[in-house]
Amino acid sequence: MIWENWAPSACLLVDRCNCEQVTDHAVRQFYAAWSSLTILASGLCLFRQFAKKTHSPAEAALRPYLLSFASLVAIVGISSAFFHASISEMGSYFDFGSIYWIFTWIFLFTRKPTDRNRYPWLSMIAGSFLLILAYTLLTAKFPQGRFVWATLSGIPAFGGMWGLYRDPRFKGQLIFKQSLLIFAIGLAVFVLDQTRIWCDPLGWLHGHTLWHFAVARALWGLGQSMASLADEAAESRAIIK
Repeated sequence: MIWENWAPSACLLVDRCNCEQVTDHAVRQFYAAWSSLTILASGLCLFRQFAKKTHSPAEAALRPYLLSFASLVAIVGISSAFFHASISEMGSYFDFGSIYWIFTWIFLFTRKPTDRNRYPWLSMIAGSFLLILAYTLLTAKFPQGRFVWATLSGIPAFGGMWGLYRDPRFKGQLIFKQSLLIFAIGLAVFVLDQTRIWCDPLGWLHGHTLWHFAVARALWGLGQSMASLADEAAESRAIIK
């Protein structure tokens, strides 16, 4: 097995990984690993969409944010696939760290008004990355790293979701509401899988697999909502003129 010399994930040591059976194959959780690729596909689709030539100042101003968001979505997909393929401690760092990163990015995105030129997008990437570095150092130093992670991850997760919910620019968007609903359903299925209420380790349909599908769709929808901000800004400027 290619992962035998890698330190195992803490979830494996305490038997608290997701329900799917952990095998000795090259891909240790096959269904969870391949379903993670849907998140990667979502990020690549968003990046391809946002990389197209801009046609207005509003689109140009928002474009770096959209491209960085699409990149982070792709990183979440790759990190999740790596973790479920290896079930290693290194894989868990990438998996949890990428989730921490994108939630922090979303939280920072909702902190500023529509005109983002006064808040460089690069600082959002750098700032959230430094928080991931802090998480990594804490979990490496303390044996209770997974409990530190559980505490730290709740801060950007709650902040990011609350920021989206409170942001008036998203409230009237149908695709945003659909994305939140799909994310909530996926989270419920995730909890059922994690608590073993719905669990068939040897089956092909797992709650964690559906969770990945829901995340992929929710993040894609959030990307579309963010992209629509440029259209709204362009329309408002046209009306003013």
